[in-house]
Amino acid sequence: MKSLLVLGYGRMGSAIATAVKSRAPDIDVVGFDRDIDRASKALPEDIRITNSSTDLQTREFDVVLLAVKPAEFTELVGLCRSLRGNPLTISVMAGVSLKTLTSLLQHSRVVRAMPNLGALVGESMTVGIATVMLSAEDKTSAANFLSLVGRFQWLTNESEIDIATAIAGSGPGFFFSFAQHLISGAIDEGVEPEFAELLVRQTLRGAAMLLSRDEHSPRHWKESVASPKGTTEAGLKVLEAADALPSLCRIAIKAARERSQTIAREI
Repeated sequence: MKSLLVLGYGRMGSAIATAVKSRAPDIDVVGFDRDIDRASKALPEDIRITNSSTDLQTREFDVVLLAVKPAEFTELVGLCRSLRGNPLTISVMAGVSLKTLTSLLQHSRVVRAMPNLGALVGESMTVGIATVMLSAEDKTSAANFLSLVGRFQWLTNESEIDIATAIAGSGPGFFFSFAQHLISGAIDEGVEPEFAELLVRQTLRGAAMLLSRDEHSPRHWKESVASPKGTTEAGLKVLEAADALPSLCRIAIKAARERSQTIAREI
């Protein structure tokens, strides 16, 4: 891949563009955003931003990244169709199906992907599904591109992307919520706010690194730290009560999955 066009520079579009330019500096990255000032502030200086569709129609791009909000996509369909050569198009828009994408774009060189906020630090968990007509070469290009922002995994069925969105896409938000309430709990017990932040941030960082670098399961690490009749066991009895964390996780994942499916029907 030599050239990339990014449509939309919200948090995800900016994160992916920045990571790509950092890890593959030879790729020519061009961005389209109606708010050039806002996009420019979020991006390295060597990424050119334009709000002129005419400017884009004079060039050829190897890959187009659709990173706008789903509701804004219909406004860009004409621009996408006008690009030369039907470039490989990768959509990270939540809820927009391959059927909708191929119908509106009028070509089948399309991948639907779901990265997460970890892309900001090159540690995204990204999943993707391609049209059945996509060539092996295009699939390799898409996988290589999406791997620039973290781990990438192909799905075998598009229906899997809704549950992947609920876990990988929404999961960072759930993680941050847990961190927030750990900090609040520490403060309620008399810990100074600044120290509570330090305790929680470093504790979760260390636990996450253990989980990512070691093959042992979360259950193994949980049990290894929960000594009989100890402090961790006492806390886990509360967290793992039938109507507590186990139930809340199932309910939260189901709600996120159902919302992903609803978004698809609204487009």
